[in-house]
Amino acid sequence: YLQTGNKLLVLIDPDQQETQQPLLDLLGIKHLAGTIVDANVRELGIDNPAVALVPSYPEHAATTDFSLITLFPQAAALEVTQKTDWQVTPLLQTLERSWNETGPLQGEIQRDPAQQERPGPLTIGYALTRGESDKQQRVLVIGDGDFLSNSYLSNAGNLDLGLALIRWLVADDRMLGIPPREIHDRELQLSTLARGVIGLGSLILLPLLLLITASILAWRRNRA
Repeated sequence: YLQTGNKLLVLIDPDQQETQQPLLDLLGIKHLAGTIVDANVRELGIDNPAVALVPSYPEHAATTDFSLITLFPQAAALEVTQKTDWQVTPLLQTLERSWNETGPLQGEIQRDPAQQERPGPLTIGYALTRGESDKQQRVLVIGDGDFLSNSYLSNAGNLDLGLALIRWLVADDRMLGIPPREIHDRELQLSTLARGVIGLGSLILLPLLLLITASILAWRRNRA
């Protein structure tokens, strides 16, 4: 698929190292052991240390004019291991006070250099290109498959980043930097009377209507 010049988005989770490393070898990228923990997320009121924070981005077409904070839960660190014919750009990097934790994510967590736990900044996303500009092949490798899921898509700037990355990947460069359309009226505002009618209707009127209907059907059957 890659040899024929197709574009590819690779999302990696910490527990997928063995299955996806052969693909990464073709791109010259290595999946580091462990899960990234980030002490910086406490400043955002997040208690889960296994959420990586990315606040800034390099000068790259995929992140043109992008300045929103993005969050990556259960992310894996990546690094370039060998030179290939790909041009590789680090796209997403964590801050200091982060590392790839190889032990259990329980209790008091501290970095252990003896376990090859590296301090941040750590790279969790690479943009790869090769070929001529008019026929450029593009690949994105991101060490997290959850930041675009329904559970985390609305966190911080995850949706905006996801759209920007996909637009760059498919070479829709004209749409880069355009934010997604904001959804209005996402909350339904009901008056006290409306809430009371809905509550009484579901608790009393609807069961009473079903009971009356069942009684009428039973009376007709008895008469027949």
